[in-house]
Amino acid sequence: MNKEAEIVWKTILPNKGEVTICPILMCPDDYDFSCTLIVAEIENYGYFIQWKRIGVDKQTKWFDDEIRYDIDWFSDFQSLNFEIDDYQRMIEDFKIQYQLD
Repeated sequence: MNKEAEIVWKTILPNKGEVTICPILMCPDDYDFSCTLIVAEIENYGYFIQWKRIGVDKQTKWFDDEIRYDIDWFSDFQSLNFEIDDYQRMIEDFKIQYQLD
């Protein structure tokens, strides 16, 4: 698994009470974080997951030993709430699809 994939799987479902920044969409040309990168700020409330904000990461250089973000948050974004069971099911479905590619 490459470094970028590890970051996504680690941050897509934060632990209860935690907030993470998760890459959710990247430039399809490179399949890495060196191009356009859309990120979500995700919080786990225990019984639901909230995508608090979405933005564009303007950082163009990534380092293996540290993640740095320079995010331009979308001002008109309204948070999205997902029931925890549905969210976990979506992640499992996505993992299965990801393994098929």
